[in-house]
Amino acid sequence: MSSMQPVTKTLLTLTIGITLLPVLNVVPIYSLIFVNIKPYVFTQWWGVVTSFFLITNTSNPLPVLMRIYALYSHSNELETAHFMRPQQFIYYLLFNSIMVLLFTFYFPWNLSWCFEPCLQMFLSYTWSNVNYNKQIRFYGIIPLPAKYSCLMEIILNLVFSSGDFVASSGILGLASAYVYHCLATHSFGPIYGFFNYKLLGRTEKPYIIVKSKTLNGKFKEMQMPNPDFKQGSNNNYGYGGGAPLYPQWFNKMSNLVWNSLVSTKEKPLVNTSKKAGHGRRLGSLPAQSSTSARSNAAASASARFKGEGRRLGDE
Repeated sequence: MSSMQPVTKTLLTLTIGITLLPVLNVVPIYSLIFVNIKPYVFTQWWGVVTSFFLITNTSNPLPVLMRIYALYSHSNELETAHFMRPQQFIYYLLFNSIMVLLFTFYFPWNLSWCFEPCLQMFLSYTWSNVNYNKQIRFYGIIPLPAKYSCLMEIILNLVFSSGDFVASSGILGLASAYVYHCLATHSFGPIYGFFNYKLLGRTEKPYIIVKSKTLNGKFKEMQMPNPDFKQGSNNNYGYGGGAPLYPQWFNKMSNLVWNSLVSTKEKPLVNTSKKAGHGRRLGSLPAQSSTSARSNAAASASARFKGEGRRLGDE
C-alpha cells in the first residue's frame, strides 16, 4: 500500500467500498447506477459518480478480483510513469468520465448505466498506448503485445458481463480515451494509422522537398531529411501516449485549490493577561542595573586602593 499513488488509492477504495454496499445489503443496487431519465438525473445525481465504481456481477469472486487488480495495475502505473502530477491524472479521469456521460445520450433506449467497465476500458486503452511496444502476459497467463490488451478487456467484459453490448463492453470508455489521445498526440490515432499505413500501404518518404531563397533572390529546391521517417508511423498512430492533456485553466484552478488545502495559516497568539513587566532579551541587563553595577565597582575599587594613580613608567 505504501507504493500506491494517492489517486489510485482513492479509486481503489471507492471501487471496493461502493461494490460492497449492495453486497452487504446496505443500499439497493439500483440506487447506485446512473438512470438516464430526466427526473432521475437530478433526483439521483450521485449515480453519476457511484456508477463508475460499482462492479455489478459479484456472484463470482474471480472476475471481481481480476477487475480490481486491473484497476490497480493500470491506474498506479499511469499515475507513476505517465502523468507527472496528480492533477494531470485527475483531469484525465474527469475528461473521460464527462465524455462517457455525454456519449450515453446518443443511446436513448438504454436507460440504466453502470460505467465501471468504461472506467476500466479508458485506463486500459491509455496504458496500452503508453506501453505499446512491450510484450506482456495478460493477467499473467496470455502472452500478447501490450497494445492489444484493451481488446482482451472488451472480450472479458462481454464474457463476464450481461446486458446490452454498449453498456457492458466498456466501448464508450474506449471511444473517450481515443478522443483524449487524438488531442494529446495531435494525430488521428491508431485507427487512422492502421488504415493509412497497413491497409493502403502508404509510407513516409525519407526526404522532403524544401524551397529556400539564395543570395541572388532565386528559389532553389533542396532535399531535407523527413523528421517523421525516423519514427516510422508512430506519430500517425498516436502510440506513446504523448504529453498529458492539461489545459492552463485547469492548472490554475487546481493550483488554487491545492494550495488552499495544503497551506495552513498560523494564527497569532494573543495574550489577554496583564504584563508583569518589560520584556528583556536573554543575557541583557537593564540600563539602571548596569549603571549601578559600574558605580558600585568604582566605589569598592577606590576604597580598596588608596592613593594617586600612576601610569606604568612614570616617576
